[in-house]
Amino acid sequence: MMHLSRREFLRTGSALGGGALPTVDRQSRRQQVDDGRTFHIAPDGDDDGPGTIDQPFQSLKPLAISHRGNIQDGDTVFFHGGTYEWSSRMVFDAVTNLAFVAYGDETPVIDANDIDGYANSHGVLQFFQCDDCLVQGIEFANTPGPAVDFDESTNPAVELCTIHHAGGAGIQYASCTGGVIRDCEVYAGFGPTSAENGSNVGGDADGIQVTGTPDKKGVETLIEYNVCHHNSDDGFDFYHSKNLVVRYNVAFANGFNLEGEPVGEAPGKGIKLGASTAEGDGGHRVHNNVSWANGHSGIGWNGADVAVACYNNTCVANGRKKDLMDSVHGNDFTFYDAAPDCEVYNNIGTQVDDSSYIENIDSDNIAGNSWQLELPELPELVSSTALTAAGVPQSPDSYVKIPSSSPAVEAGIELDTNQYPGAHRTLGAETSTLPYLGSRTPSYAVTPEPTPTPTPTPNESGASPETPGPEEQPRGLLESPLTILLVLAGFTLIVLRAISRGILGESNEDKSAGDDQAIGDEGRETESNRDGER
Repeated sequence: MMHLSRREFLRTGSALGGGALPTVDRQSRRQQVDDGRTFHIAPDGDDDGPGTIDQPFQSLKPLAISHRGNIQDGDTVFFHGGTYEWSSRMVFDAVTNLAFVAYGDETPVIDANDIDGYANSHGVLQFFQCDDCLVQGIEFANTPGPAVDFDESTNPAVELCTIHHAGGAGIQYASCTGGVIRDCEVYAGFGPTSAENGSNVGGDADGIQVTGTPDKKGVETLIEYNVCHHNSDDGFDFYHSKNLVVRYNVAFANGFNLEGEPVGEAPGKGIKLGASTAEGDGGHRVHNNVSWANGHSGIGWNGADVAVACYNNTCVANGRKKDLMDSVHGNDFTFYDAAPDCEVYNNIGTQVDDSSYIENIDSDNIAGNSWQLELPELPELVSSTALTAAGVPQSPDSYVKIPSSSPAVEAGIELDTNQYPGAHRTLGAETSTLPYLGSRTPSYAVTPEPTPTPTPTPNESGASPETPGPEEQPRGLLESPLTILLVLAGFTLIVLRAISRGILGESNEDKSAGDDQAIGDEGRETESNRDGER
């Protein structure tokens, strides 16, 4: 089977209707990274050291371009567990195949509380025009702007990261091509101001943002198995982006803080698609996502002109800011002035007015949805006691799951899974493998930890034990006194056994003959029995 790189498979068209998405081949890129240098950092390390496993750096300063470091293509940096208190951003420019990963199963936490900035500033860990780079298994806290920020890069990857209390987007891809964001949790983001003039308080503090400019969009990125909740702006924001694959994600209680109180001036959408201010936005494939209890819509469309396919998603109990903000209407799905060829199939929405909030789409392209099948309430999904005041499910294991007795089972239309990967006739999202709601085991492992290599300790002659000095050359077999003693002891033991057998041989002679006779009789008896059986 031929393996494709991220960029190759997202550009073949298979991601957007050309068949089921293949598994991303990480190994080929990891091999490239493994060919480079390896460094270690630890909270108790020393930036003046060599950055080895035994003498790690204390930060990324010896490597970051922003600090005149000497990063090179293909370098791997292992982050050991503990809290790193950073006071400045780390910037990397025009390098490729970097890997910044947690060491083994340790949990490194980067606390950026001492860095000044505002929500639209660049990331605490920023990559500019850096291709095929990976950030994996690291926790970020208290960042003034974005935590992980890739700008104008190809095939970036952020996996298994936890980001909270960011002042901007937790993960930001700006004008990037391809890549993946997978198995991350981003929560409690709040932008005190999204601009230096203090406007739009709480804005731009999205959980995950794949965006760009009208002329340089973010394109062809895979976003899957992430959870974004309690961010002051949107859970997922795909403004000025095109041809994304958005699947198996969870968004809830965005627009609110962890106590469930409304925060900021942003409405808080679960998943925001496209934009209405530039041509060429949209073209996404959006399926098997769950979005609930957000301030605005569960999945919201901003009038982009390229059609999206939106199928098998579950959106319930959204629009919680509708009594606080005139711009919030309380629908689970909002498609204002949508492209006529958008496709909306087999979704669950408990608050949908398709005459007002799903506009301009051809009627043939809206089918099999709960609000069209006289299943508008689905009470098992929106029980008044299902959520806490903060929008957290009382029982995540059962929340928004479709019981076998539900009228939503097999109620949707049949979709060709080659054209609509992940589609199924049961309405809504498949939740069994979703993060937070189901049992999700990542399909790839954290980068395995390397085998530590002990640092040789010089001996008195100045040579390391692995290279013996002139006086430590190996001796011949019989030149060692201990070897000679062991040989003599073995010879003595052999002689004593021989003497013992000679003394006992005569007394046991008759007994041995008797034993031989008994064995012979037993053998004949056995043979006789066999003859009888024949």
